[in-house]
Formats: sequence, C-alpha cells, structure tokens
Amino acid sequence: MSTMRFLSVVASVLVMMTACSREAEQAPAAARDTAALTLQTVLPQLQMDADPELLLGLIDQIGRLDDGSPAVLEACGRLLSHTDARVREAVLEELWFLDDISSLLPVLTRCLYDADPDVRALAVERIGEIEKPAAVEVLIQNLTNSVPDVPPACEEALLMAVSERLNGPEEWYQWWEENRETLFED
Repeated sequence: MSTMRFLSVVASVLVMMTACSREAEQAPAAARDTAALTLQTVLPQLQMDADPELLLGLIDQIGRLDDGSPAVLEACGRLLSHTDARVREAVLEELWFLDDISSLLPVLTRCLYDADPDVRALAVERIGEIEKPAAVEVLIQNLTNSVPDVPPACEEALLMAVSERLNGPEEWYQWWEENRETLFED
C-alpha cells in the first residue's frame, strides 16, 4: 500500500471515529430529552400556531405518553384543522395508538373532504377502526361521497369493520337497516 493510500485510509478512520464519538455523546442527551417529555410538557405545546416541525415531533410522542385522555383527544381534534397537511396526517397516524377515538368522529368525518388525499385516506382508516354503529353509518353514507377516492376507501373500511362485501350503496343501506341494532353487541 502506498503511503498516500495509507494516510487516506487512516484519515477516513479518524473521521468515522470522531463522528461515532459525537453521536455517542449526543445519544444520551437525546434519550434524556425524550424521557423528559411528559404529557404535561407536550400538551401545552400542541398549539395551532406552533411551528409545524415542532408539532410533528410532539405529535409523534402522543401515543407513547397517553392512551386517549380527553385532553389529548381535544388537542388532536383541534390539530386536524391545522393548515399544514403533514400535521393533519401525523395526527391521524398517531390516533391509531389511542384507545377510543369515537369522540373525534365528527372531525374525522370532515377530514373526508380534506384537500389532501392522504388525509382523506387516513381519516377513512381511523373511522373504520371505531367499533361503533355511528362510524359504520358514516362510512355507509360516504359511499356516495363526491370526492372520487373516498367511496372505494369507505367500502374497504366497511369490509374490514364488519366483514361484509356488498355491491354498492343500495346494498349497504339495506344491510345497515337489517343489522344496525345488533352490530357490535357484546
């Protein structure tokens, strides 16, 4: 190996060791920052006028910190009207980790008309996960939604929610009339 090649390899190794050392020093601080996050520190920062990048990082922690308290659901519902679609999407993703989001059904229903197709798709998924007759009714009503991607998504969500595959809104309305009283009985 030539001297120049040897020095080049040594320099590369030193650069990598320095980078690894910096990452190792920063890792405990990052872990402490994450560990220091509590619901009491996160909730006040979930404001509509907060920086979207900050919100995205905080929203990502909600499911780890709480399972769906009224304060968290209220904050999530408010943020589903945020002007940044990434924030709305992040909230919809995080709702998956919360126990009962049925109180957000009216807000989720409004999201079916969102300008962003990913927001619409995630809203349909979340509605389909709500095991309540009101959610099934919303999905059936939106089989005739004027936004082109919503009806097929609602049909898929209905299949997942009630394990029925029917053809078109009329069959779903008939099925709903016959089954609404007994659906989700324990």
